Amino acid sequence: MTTATENELGEMHGEVARQLTKIIRDGVEVDKGEAVVTVTAPAAYFAVAVTMLKNNNVTAAKDNEALKGLRDELAARRAKAKGKLNARVLEDVGAELDRQLGFGN
Repeated sequence: MTTATENELGEMHGEVARQLTKIIRDGVEVDKGEAVVTVTAPAAYFAVAVTMLKNNNVTAAKDNEALKGLRDELAARRAKAKGKLNARVLEDVGAELDRQLGFGN
């Protein structure tokens, strides 16, 4: 058996990238008995794509406009959850302390 050439590996890399892109963009066909339906690509395909991007040092620029909305939404969710989480934890701790001290029975 001979080793693959750099050109062959490059072709394979390109084909994997093209097929992953197609599947993530278009979904996959699933046989549902009497019909074949197209569904969103399973999470495993996204995981492979993310791994491939990371392994090739592909990252989004910090000023990427396509990701700005996502970044802002995630920051808002974190801020909202942070406030709720703290209040809930304090209530739970207070209730547990009251229970242990015998108050409110």
